[in-house]
Amino acid sequence: MVTPISDFLVQLNIVPAEKLKVELGNRSDRVRITLNGIVYDNIIPKLPFPLSIPEFVIFVQVQTSEKGEPQNQEICMLKDFRKLDEHSRHALEEVLQKIYFIPRVLKVERLETSGDEFEWEILTDRGPRKLHTRGRRNVISMGTRIVIIDTHDNIYYVEDVRKLDGKSRMLLETVA
Repeated sequence: MVTPISDFLVQLNIVPAEKLKVELGNRSDRVRITLNGIVYDNIIPKLPFPLSIPEFVIFVQVQTSEKGEPQNQEICMLKDFRKLDEHSRHALEEVLQKIYFIPRVLKVERLETSGDEFEWEILTDRGPRKLHTRGRRNVISMGTRIVIIDTHDNIYYVEDVRKLDGKSRMLLETVA
């Protein structure tokens, strides 16, 4: 028997931001959430689409079975964590930054080409970086967003190319 899409969507348990409170957990990679008056500890926030839909979060509770094996249980999902109250949003962002190292590019200082390799000097929200990419295939344009993957498979992210300064936009246009 085929499950109707409405039943599937209910099973996803997507909750409105105003019904969810988030606090820092007892570990640096965990949060505590309160949903409908029930407190859940030992929650790992997961970004299933960290580049294409970075605001979508799944809250997974880590528990231990009787045999001592970890068992994960999805508690709920949130379409846009940016709609959380300020305290909850800051707590969640703090934990997500520890779990997901994806620096946001604020400025492209220099971009040099040497054969099929590009040498970059960029300013990110995590400080200045020097990196190398191979060819244009590692600079991925997704509308107004750009993803840069360096030779060590680190990911750098331009949230909105239109918000960068003119020099940065011009340099990115040569490779994206």
